[in-house]
Amino acid sequence: MIQTQQTEEETFNQITKNINQVNIDNEGTFKYILILLEGENNKEFYYVRGLKQYEFHAQNFEHFCEEAKSSLKWSEFKYNIEKGTIKAQLNGHNYKFKCVGGGRIKHSFVNSSIEIYGYSQSYGQCDHKLSLNVIRTVYPYQDKNVITRNDGY
Repeated sequence: MIQTQQTEEETFNQITKNINQVNIDNEGTFKYILILLEGENNKEFYYVRGLKQYEFHAQNFEHFCEEAKSSLKWSEFKYNIEKGTIKAQLNGHNYKFKCVGGGRIKHSFVNSSIEIYGYSQSYGQCDHKLSLNVIRTVYPYQDKNVITRNDGY
């Protein structure tokens, strides 16, 4: 049996299919983070994590690290919670995950509304509109029920 190695693009797609892009609670106000996956060929993909069980942004990142680590059979997987980074290797290809900031989400699935605001003391402020676009892949809320703002903590 001849084995062929997956291309970087095939492996990148494998990662994006095996790690859920969005994992946020359906109701409540909680801290969230935005994570960037970078491939070898400058491909990018974003993830949003926000679970109200976590008091700190870093706890959401640590949860993401464990989730990502267990989703695939990485040949290398090292993460740094304080820096918000993961260096990983799969099928001979190198990948980087980086927490590019965070904030807070006030989410009501019942009312189909979401408010994204603030910043992370650990990772800084991210582009909340980008976070909203990622969240809309799972929760396609109408503009009238969506607020993004940079103020507040």
